[in-house]
Amino acid sequence: MPTSLRQRVRPAAAALLALLLSACGGLAGEPQIVATLPVATPTTLVLQPPDLSRGAALYAQHCTACHGLDGAGQGELVLNGQVPAMPSFLDDAHVGAKLPDDYYQIVTAGNLERLMPPWRDTLTEQERRDVSLYVYSLRYTAAQQEEGRSLYALECARCHGPDGRGDGEEMVASGRGAFDMTDLSQMLYLSDESMLTTLREGVGETMPAYADDLSTAQMRAVIAYVRGFSRAQPAAPAPESTEAARPASVSIRGRVTNGTTGGTVPPRLTVYLRYGNQAAGLQTLETTLQ
Repeated sequence: MPTSLRQRVRPAAAALLALLLSACGGLAGEPQIVATLPVATPTTLVLQPPDLSRGAALYAQHCTACHGLDGAGQGELVLNGQVPAMPSFLDDAHVGAKLPDDYYQIVTAGNLERLMPPWRDTLTEQERRDVSLYVYSLRYTAAQQEEGRSLYALECARCHGPDGRGDGEEMVASGRGAFDMTDLSQMLYLSDESMLTTLREGVGETMPAYADDLSTAQMRAVIAYVRGFSRAQPAAPAPESTEAARPASVSIRGRVTNGTTGGTVPPRLTVYLRYGNQAAGLQTLETTLQ
């Protein structure tokens, strides 16, 4: 674990890491963790798991001007030179080395040195959780998570259970329990890189090392999948009615306004519609105002 992260993790997180997987205007560039952010200690109870759908909506509303539609850091204000270059949320090495809570702290407190405003008075705690975990999860692809689901079922579910609660059949039979990956209060303080190290090296005699069995890409796929255990899951789709066929197409109407006093919207302005979901993948449609 890098020194900067070691300084950030709460004392309880050291024990947690040993248990992990046992038996089997926008979010501007981040500051240096040691220099700027407080120790990652939760101050209030998180009442519900983060909802990535709500996070996506908040990101689209508040963050794309700097960070871009896809989170690559190439928003309009960056491209026209009004704000400095942003880090890419699609960079696995950059994002995965941080804790999910790091992003929550940045959203909450801001980073005025990089023109990032604090959102503590604008967004509720739950909304800040939603958008920060959405940002942390942007680099996960649908294909990667599907691969992770298959590998988890093959290698991990017998101990951690189908839902990651640590109640797999081997744990139940032995009277032990594995790490509960639905526990948001713990998962927020584990980076993807720390989980990758645990998968590679194992934990003593209680968890095998997978360095010789899984590639780094496969282990990252498992991590991308198990992150979903501690966030809100999308509701199951309603059964499709047999009484009427689905329409061939639908129309979406909206209004684009210029927030500057006296400003106007240019005719035939290019606009982008982001649609889909985290599980199936997000798509972007380009069109013009009519």
